[in-house]
Amino acid sequence: MESQNQSSFFSLERKQFTRSVIVIGGGFAGISAARALHDASIQVVLLESRDRLGGRVYTDYSFGCMVSAKRIPWQV
Repeated sequence: MESQNQSSFFSLERKQFTRSVIVIGGGFAGISAARALHDASIQVVLLESRDRLGGRVYTDYSFGCMVSAKRIPWQV
């Protein structure tokens, strides 16, 4: 009797779960990770604290011409 109950326990179908991931940071790595997860049919939420994506990669056109990143790591 015990073996019959055990076999019916293992024959139960696995429930289908929707996979989802939260990616924190909208820089190059965060955007790349979110895209790869999305391409793998995983639901993705991308969180970024700024009003734009890109992290330190940012080009400023406010002077009428292209200026490099505002936050350059080696600049003090």
